[in-house]
Amino acid sequence: QEHLLKYWDVLGDDERSALAAQIRKIDFAAVSDAFRRATEAHAATSKLDDKMKPVPADCMAHVGTDPALIKEWGEAGLRLVREGKVGVVLLAGGQGTRLGTKHPKGMHDIGLPSHKSLYQLQAERLVKLQRNAAACEDGGATTAAAAVPWYIMTSEKTKAETQAFFEAHGHFGLHSGNVQFFEQGLFPCVDFEGRVILESPCQIAMAPDGNGGVYAAMRRSGVLEDMERRGVEYVHVYCVDNCLVRMADPVFIGYCAGRGAKAGNKVVSKAFPTEPVGVLCLVDDKYRVVEYSEISPDTAKHRNADGQLTFNAANIANHFFTVPFLRQVCDQFAAEMLPHIARKKITYCCGDAEAERLAKEARRKQAADSEHAADEVATTRWTGVHTVKPVEPNGIKMELFVFDVFGFTKEMAVLEVARESEFSPLKNGPSAAKFTAATARADLMAEHKEQILAAGGQVHHDEEEDGELVCEISPLVSYCGEGLERYCKGKVFMSPICIDAQSEEVGSDAAAAATSAAATTAASGTPLFIFGQPAREECHVVLQRGSPTLQQ
Repeated sequence: QEHLLKYWDVLGDDERSALAAQIRKIDFAAVSDAFRRATEAHAATSKLDDKMKPVPADCMAHVGTDPALIKEWGEAGLRLVREGKVGVVLLAGGQGTRLGTKHPKGMHDIGLPSHKSLYQLQAERLVKLQRNAAACEDGGATTAAAAVPWYIMTSEKTKAETQAFFEAHGHFGLHSGNVQFFEQGLFPCVDFEGRVILESPCQIAMAPDGNGGVYAAMRRSGVLEDMERRGVEYVHVYCVDNCLVRMADPVFIGYCAGRGAKAGNKVVSKAFPTEPVGVLCLVDDKYRVVEYSEISPDTAKHRNADGQLTFNAANIANHFFTVPFLRQVCDQFAAEMLPHIARKKITYCCGDAEAERLAKEARRKQAADSEHAADEVATTRWTGVHTVKPVEPNGIKMELFVFDVFGFTKEMAVLEVARESEFSPLKNGPSAAKFTAATARADLMAEHKEQILAAGGQVHHDEEEDGELVCEISPLVSYCGEGLERYCKGKVFMSPICIDAQSEEVGSDAAAAATSAAATTAASGTPLFIFGQPAREECHVVLQRGSPTLQQ
């Protein structure tokens, strides 16, 4: 890797110090080993059809099968939350570039009436979960609510802005000491020969190491030690982009813990046989999420005798782990995780000769009226050095996936949930057909409508006449539909509907400290004024301490 010092002579003292410091931080032997293992595995990759088996039926359950079991798992999960044995890890390293913004994706407003960001929706679900857990099983008294620590993995580019966002909003009602930020690792970008790429004469090209870098980051940052110190035994891990995610879902936690699982995964049924999603299955008798590109269309479409797809467990980045298993992964298995290869266009620097060659190539394409764009070459402040933005992939970013640790245990629990209730990711800008802010918003509002119906209410809405359904229930009112009967049963609603809970700015440490007292007001049922709306006006019901308020 001696080429990294190619431009040493044109650098100033500070620039030399910066480059030297970056070089010292990199374990080049580990980079070479990762490149070798990743490229060998990539070259040997073939379709996995003959090695795949579906998830065994005895380690999989469905939320729609037995209401009594769901109740049992949920109560067990709430008990673990109340005992302080549950924590949450959020994978939030991504920026919203594909959404048309440079801000962290969790700050995105999907267009709800409340204009709550993804971060706020998730924080308020955690607040409400703690309130629910604080309610004793006798249905009347409350106990001191144990906090659910929230560990948020950011990236180098998103950490400062994410922390500032939480601070500006008082951590959305959570105690600041229970919200911890830690940073995802970086890995050098390399060319197709394994040589580390220089982005500029004094800067090595680096990229996040994937959401599977969470394990090394937890160990490096002290997050894992903090979990052990607090007595956390079970951890929910999820990705930031899902507006329907159920934070530390007590049903999921209770189910996995009750089975004695070391790892767990929520899945949904595939929307259609060839849906481009990873599927959970066994490969060589080890649990693995197989990407859609790794299996043939025939296998993707294969059905069992009952007509169900054989490989139907679509992964939704919603996981459970025990803390002892995470410790084992960090101390023992992390080095065995195989990096995945992503061929990318990576900015690099070059000398005059290479710049001239690229310029000639650009002129040749222009003269030929070629439809193919040319690499963009720009001069720099360093004499004889140019930067190049390629139009074709010129290098490799290596990344780890969070679910790659499933293969390290046979003690696995799988819970199939309803897609419409629990999975609506935000991945694309408004011009895309799916996974946009509009589809996420529509899915969340449709779920809230179903919660009103399940609670005995009615929602009158004519899409042709009324347009998009507007129906939002604050997570501070209900975590996932529970407790709405007293407010909705026998009532008629007309879109637009917004049922909110007014608190102390959902926000301050003082508010969070009151979780076991003031916060449990909602759990025991503060009076709420709801009515059958006779006119097409906005129904904005606000749940307050004291007298109920109706805002129109």
